Amino acid sequence: TTLGAAVIETLVNPYKWDRFAARVAGTDDAKRSQLRSEFWAFAKHMKQFVSGAGNPKYYPVEEGRGRIDAVGRIANVVFGYDIDEPANYRPADAPASLPFLWDIWRFDWVQYTGFTNQAMARNVGETLGVLAPIKLVNDKGDVLKGPEFGETLVDVDGLHCAEGLLRMLKPPQWPEDVLGKIDIQRARSGKQLFAQHCRHCHGPHESQPYAWPIDDQAGTNRQWDMAGDVSEQNGKPVRKDWRTEIWSVPWIKTDVIGTDPKLADNYMDNRYDATKLVPGSKPVNAGDGLQVLLNILVPELYQRWDIKGDAVANYDGLNVPFRIANERAYKARPLHGVWATPPFLHNGSVPTLYDLLSPLEQRPASFYVGNREYDPTKLGYRTDYSPGSFHHDTHIPGNRNLGHLFTDYETPGRIGPLLSEAQRYALLEYLKVMGNPAFDQALGGDPQNWANYSAAPADQWNEKSCNNTHLRHGVAELTAQETKQ
Repeated sequence: TTLGAAVIETLVNPYKWDRFAARVAGTDDAKRSQLRSEFWAFAKHMKQFVSGAGNPKYYPVEEGRGRIDAVGRIANVVFGYDIDEPANYRPADAPASLPFLWDIWRFDWVQYTGFTNQAMARNVGETLGVLAPIKLVNDKGDVLKGPEFGETLVDVDGLHCAEGLLRMLKPPQWPEDVLGKIDIQRARSGKQLFAQHCRHCHGPHESQPYAWPIDDQAGTNRQWDMAGDVSEQNGKPVRKDWRTEIWSVPWIKTDVIGTDPKLADNYMDNRYDATKLVPGSKPVNAGDGLQVLLNILVPELYQRWDIKGDAVANYDGLNVPFRIANERAYKARPLHGVWATPPFLHNGSVPTLYDLLSPLEQRPASFYVGNREYDPTKLGYRTDYSPGSFHHDTHIPGNRNLGHLFTDYETPGRIGPLLSEAQRYALLEYLKVMGNPAFDQALGGDPQNWANYSAAPADQWNEKSCNNTHLRHGVAELTAQETKQ
């Protein structure tokens, strides 16, 4: 892999090693020696990984720029590599674009298939998926017992800090001085078209916060649930979501939206043997398997990091308990700032928003990803070849550009009537400024105005978690070193 090659090159190239060591360990000889030993151990770790969960044969569809089959990779690492169960390796052949992060703290369910809801569980799972070291089994492949189980370098404070910072993100504002002035009349027309054709799926659908029941349902950890901020509703314990309102993100079944189903099908259909974690259990999909592991692991991490009392609900994320939902579907997220996130659809198979609103036969069957010159007319990056670019071929399963169609004939994935060229450009003009408070008056009022949405609840633990993780990782020391350099 590219990372493995970079690791070896850093170890064997004296110039690169010196540059790396200087940034991490400074000039202290003892620290540099320890760093080299640890880096060699990491290199051996990478070699073992590449022969198993990282073997290219499990990733037959090239991911390319800005895409990764995250769920498939996490499952291969956690259920294959981490528990030493090679029979659990599955093809991860459904790459998805990295999602934009502003506003996701408002969502009731996250991930493209909307399979989970809690910030900490999501982030710990993702951290394990990118090879955070963890001890789950011994050298013989047997599950560890006692305090050694779950020893890991997962930085719980760092994850909570990042989640708090994420809630501060705002959608990007269209830069008129760079990409061109907004045609207000056209944008007004687009606003009406959006309300007519798009809002019923993309919302946002504002909802009252949920009261998540604590009822010993299958797959939950009652002890963890009860460690949060628990109240009573209809005589039963619940965790009330701390948000003022949430965005209820709808699942759209794959046979309705018609987009490439590979990601959703893999999530629903791939099964993993989790009997090492739960003896006698049936094979599970990735979501249910992560619930099995994280119901054990996250409370263990909290205990090790002395996270208790009021802190639990905060670190969980807005007092939301960990749940899994299994739907053969994709979620239709709100579209504030979507103009800045090409290419489009979950798998990045459509290069511009104009193409997405066009009939299937007019969408590019193949194109290059990697050019950073933006097209302010069609809202996407240029698709011609540039050095280092990735060729996206939509004929390959996992890469298909099907569905989400505006057309006058009945076909899988039809979501609305054929749009004229003028209508497409009107929608694009509105999407450039949708929700931007600076254009609310010019648009004659914008129901998507993000200034009207509630702010994230205050988190008294966020500053502490950020300070703790910075101290632990020597951020201040590194910053001082770089300032001197």
